[in-house]
This record gives sequence, structure tokens and C-alpha cells, in this order.
Amino acid sequence: MAGALTWSVVLTTHNRSALLKRAIESCIAQTAPCEIVVVDDCSTDDTEAMVGRFPQVTYIRNATNLGHSRTANIGIARASGSWIKHLDDDDYLHPDCLRRMGEVIAGAQACGYDPRIASCVSVNVDIDMNPLSQTTSLPIAKPALIERKDIIRIMMLDQAPLGTPVQVAHERETGLRVGGWNEARPIKFQNGDEAEFWIRVAPQGDTIMIPETLAYRTLWSGNEAPSHLDRLHISRYLKGRVQEQMGEQSGAQPDAEAPADIVRYLDLHWGLVALKDGNLSTALKLLPRGMLHPKSYSLIWRRRRFADAMQCAIALD
Repeated sequence: MAGALTWSVVLTTHNRSALLKRAIESCIAQTAPCEIVVVDDCSTDDTEAMVGRFPQVTYIRNATNLGHSRTANIGIARASGSWIKHLDDDDYLHPDCLRRMGEVIAGAQACGYDPRIASCVSVNVDIDMNPLSQTTSLPIAKPALIERKDIIRIMMLDQAPLGTPVQVAHERETGLRVGGWNEARPIKFQNGDEAEFWIRVAPQGDTIMIPETLAYRTLWSGNEAPSHLDRLHISRYLKGRVQEQMGEQSGAQPDAEAPADIVRYLDLHWGLVALKDGNLSTALKLLPRGMLHPKSYSLIWRRRRFADAMQCAIALD
């Protein structure tokens, strides 16, 4: 039987001392005890002095700027908790986040399941903490679990909404065993680094989805999002990493490509997104590549309803 679950929050930061203070205070306010590990990616502001006002925080400062993936890995390596809760400096946690996630994880373990990763819902807020929207979740009223044998297929079908770092927790040893966050990702694919890590962690055990708001993510107005074509390329890259996981036991080679049906589905999906956003030139480029493949429509229909995920989701609580 697994030992008592303990928490470490790994908080990555760079030149956002005021927002970092809010994030740290949200960790201190947790109703479950936790270790707080702040890894500063060589900030040039007053981050070090500000963190020094919180003696309960373990502070690590990179001598040079190493990037988000390497910074997260330094935090995981230094943490002592059995589970890691990730947190970026501009996000923050609900006071009951760790208590509730730990309660659901422990309950699943008591039922004989083997959870290695868990996700909750987050509310997207603006810089003044005003609610803007809510992240996508499975259409469930109570926590649910997807078993190891199903999760990678569900990820290939875009029906496992694990989300951004603020939403996700994972077992520390599992994160270390799969090699941590990928520090050698292609430079043009800087977005999606967390998703690539989830893709390697989730197949190591069972996955928990908690349909409760336990975190808050800041959306920045004026930030330039990747283009629709860049997001398509990121999606294809990530599906290739899923394909590697699916074929691991059958000798799949590194740098696997996404299956043809998935490629056409992604073309149709991002073509429709571009059309909705008013980017007609990109829509006209992508839509013909996907719309002539009937399976693309089926995959989109199933994704929007989480049809496959709901068939294998096991209710908890």
C-alpha cells in the first residue's frame, strides 16, 4: 500500500515578483501542508528579495536563463513531496486545491487504482483577477478516472483535457522516471511543453480528472498567440509523441509522426478554428485537406462530446 501522500509545489518564475508573491501566498494558504519550491530562472528584478520575506519557501536561482522546461526539472529534482503540483508565477491556487486533489488521489488508491497524474478545472482571469472563462473538462459531475490501458488512446483523440501547469499534479517519482520535461524540444515548438510531459507521464498509471475549480490562470491581453498554422504544427508534433507512447512496446522509433487520420482531423479542426477567428486565408488552406476525409468529421464530433473518454471513465467519490 502506498505511503501517505505529501505535496511539493514547484513554482517557476522569471521577472514577475509581484505576481510571484500572489502565487506564493496562495500556496501558504493551502488547507493541506506543502513544501514550496521556487525556481527563479535568473530574474533581474527584486524576485530574490521578495522571496526572502517568506522563510517557509525553498528558493533556487538559476545562474543563467535556462528556460521553462529546465527550470521545472530543477524544481522536481529538489522537491521532497511524493506528489508535485506545478504552478507558474502568474497563476495561483484555490485554498483547498491540494487538500481536495490529495483526497481524490488517496481515494482512488484505496480502491486499488494507480493514479500517477491528476487534473482539475481552472478559471481564466485577467490581470486584475476578474473571471473570464473556464477551462474545458470532461462532462462529469464528480471526479473520474481513466485507466492506464485507455489513457494514451484518449489523448490521441484529444479527449483528455489535462490542461496547463496550474491544473495538473503528478507523482514525483514518475516524473523523474520518464526524464522530466523535455529540455531539447525543437525551438519552434516552445508552446505545448507541458502537454508533451503529460503525454509521457499519463501512460505510466491511471489519470484522474476532477471537475472542480481548484486553480486560477492569468490570461494576458495583448499577448500574441501562436498562429493557427503554428498551433497545427504543435498539435502534429504532440500527436507524434502520443504515437511513440502507443507503439513503445512494439518498437516504435523516436520522432514518430501522427497517424494519417489524425493529421487530416487536425487540418479540419484548425481550419474551422481559423474560419471562426476570421483568418480566411489559413482556413482556405487547411479546410480542403481535412474536409474530404469522412473520419475527420467523426473525430471532431467525438471530441466535442468526449464520447470515447466517457465510455471508459470510472466514477470516483
